Amino acid sequence: MLDVTADILRAAIFSVITVVVIWCRPAKDLSLKGWSYLAVGFSLLTFGSLLDVLNNDDQLSRYFPFEASGAVTTFGLVASYIGGSLFLFIGILKIISSFSRISEKIGELEAAESAVEQHNNFLQTLIDAMPAQVYFKDHEGKFLSCNKLFLENIGRDIDEIIGKTSHEIFPEKLADVFVEADKKAIAKGRTQEQEAIFTREDGSDLHILMHKARFDNPDSTLGGLIGISIDISGRKQVEQALKISEERLRRLSELSNEAVIVHSKGGMNDCNHAALKMFGYGYEEMIALGAKDLIAPESMPLVQDYISNAKEGSYEAVGVRKNGSFFEINISAKTSILDGQTNRVTFIRDISARKKVESNLRKLSKAIEQNPVSIQITDPNGIIEYVNPKFLEVTGYSADEIIGKNPNMLKSGHTTSEEYRNLWTTISSGKVWSGAFKNRHKNGEYFWEWASISSVVDEQGVITNYVATKEDITKQRLAEIQLMEAKESAELANRAKSEFLANMSHELRTPLNAIIGFSELMEREIFGPLGSRKYQEYLGDIKNSGDHLLHLINDILDLSKIEAGEFSLNEESLNLNKLIDSSVTIIRPRLDHGDLELEVDTPSDLPNVYADERGVKQILINLLSNAVKFTPAGGKIRIESKSNGEGILIKVIDTGIGIPEDKLDDVMNPFIQVDGTMTRQSQGTGLGLSITQKLCNLHEGSLGLASVEGKGTTASVMLPESRIIKV
Repeated sequence: MLDVTADILRAAIFSVITVVVIWCRPAKDLSLKGWSYLAVGFSLLTFGSLLDVLNNDDQLSRYFPFEASGAVTTFGLVASYIGGSLFLFIGILKIISSFSRISEKIGELEAAESAVEQHNNFLQTLIDAMPAQVYFKDHEGKFLSCNKLFLENIGRDIDEIIGKTSHEIFPEKLADVFVEADKKAIAKGRTQEQEAIFTREDGSDLHILMHKARFDNPDSTLGGLIGISIDISGRKQVEQALKISEERLRRLSELSNEAVIVHSKGGMNDCNHAALKMFGYGYEEMIALGAKDLIAPESMPLVQDYISNAKEGSYEAVGVRKNGSFFEINISAKTSILDGQTNRVTFIRDISARKKVESNLRKLSKAIEQNPVSIQITDPNGIIEYVNPKFLEVTGYSADEIIGKNPNMLKSGHTTSEEYRNLWTTISSGKVWSGAFKNRHKNGEYFWEWASISSVVDEQGVITNYVATKEDITKQRLAEIQLMEAKESAELANRAKSEFLANMSHELRTPLNAIIGFSELMEREIFGPLGSRKYQEYLGDIKNSGDHLLHLINDILDLSKIEAGEFSLNEESLNLNKLIDSSVTIIRPRLDHGDLELEVDTPSDLPNVYADERGVKQILINLLSNAVKFTPAGGKIRIESKSNGEGILIKVIDTGIGIPEDKLDDVMNPFIQVDGTMTRQSQGTGLGLSITQKLCNLHEGSLGLASVEGKGTTASVMLPESRIIKV
């Protein structure tokens, strides 16, 4: 029973081994034949084991439909075991021989794997070294691999992206952009450049420019996508900076007063607002114009030469506005590359105002250089910065000797320190100082100058310079000295004359009074009749001549006192209306004798004045006497008086012979009479108007004459308001 069990166990083991060998043999391998021999060998051993089971167990043998003889059974057992062992042996030998070949193949495969790995490392190093983001996706959009720059820019590790889609890594909106680009690349095979913005975890933006392309499997099915993204953040910053710079330049161009014109061979491309304003065109009109439309014909050859030869630099020309007016301009141009094209940028400045200023400055400079007076300009400290040629001529110094020096090098010592302090105080306060200097010439001689010094201030009111204009008055000064000396001599002579006349008047008055007095006694025949009527006539002539001579002596004496300053006013309150009436009373007999009409027009409310009664009365009598003396019979004399804003005005108007216009100033001088028949017939000394004028001056008043020859004269006396007594 034990033998049967062992046979059954052995048969089962061989059966299992046979099945395993058959199941596990390689479909295609170098050791295929060895495995086949093993399968046959284990199959034969299994068959032999089954035969042993059948021979040793009668119960099992009756289930088999056939019966074998002993010889057949023995042959089958021997054939199964020997054949199986032989096939096992051959199979083992085959497998052993194939193992060496497999080892060689394994070595080759390992070498190939090493080469592939080395190549992969090279490729990874290569894409890691690329200055762009590189990544790979499979056909489902999941990341297969990427380079280090990609990981750095998105802030992830490799394990965080492998096997994940864009929506699992990036924000939804950005992922949608990436997926849409993936679809375009899959559909077209590649995609155009496309920009995207990725916000890093630190909040900074990453601007990328994407390029994508699909790759296929060997069977032409979709393998996946390869993507390359370039970081263009720096370029974007540069573009933004360029936009800001261009905008700033555009605004500066618009704010500039200079016209800016961009043009090429095809014509004008652009211009700023200043150009439109300068030439008077609208924008559309302006860019359609050429140089010949904006430049005067006489300037075109020069402008065309600069344009044709691409010359750079600055030059002047004449521009033409839309209205046809011409104006002077300064042109500077430079060739530049704009938008990949060669352009010429021209700057035009209106210099017509500057030219006018320059012209005025040239005139002013000429006026200063050729001025007949000395001109000196100093800094705020008084150091000389400029002198004109006349200054050098007057002082005898050269420009090199005087520039940078202090004007005190011309001092003569005549002007005191106090006067110099007053000068500096005046000009430092912004006022003008004027005065005379006695300065010293380079050769040591002295000369006189009349100087006017003023300050020059800037926009802030700070004094930057002092300007002195000085006129050489040496000749005038000498003439003044001579004139003063002559005046003093004349005054001495005049005083001597006045003293002489005063003495002579006194000496003459005493006998005249005796002559006049005795003439009156004899004329009245106090001591008895004279006899003949002729004596009466002679006495009348003697008395009239004596009165006239006494009046002349009194006038001379009064004039002498006034000129000598010895005539004193006895001032008191005077009623002018009464004074005028008393003067008319005195002159009335002469009016009647001359058949003259007198009219008095004075207001009753004429205010009183503070004056000398004798002096004012003499003024009135002298004027009335002249009017009577020079008015023919039948004429009219009128006295007017009124109070105005300046004082009290008294007029004596006659219809007499008048005074020639060229004699009006002369008649005020002593002993001057207007020559004429009427004058020669009238007695007079020529002192009346002179004394009247001086009496008016003593009262701070004035005497004026207005006359028309042959029609009459108006004498006007003005007493100042200060003489009016206010009630």
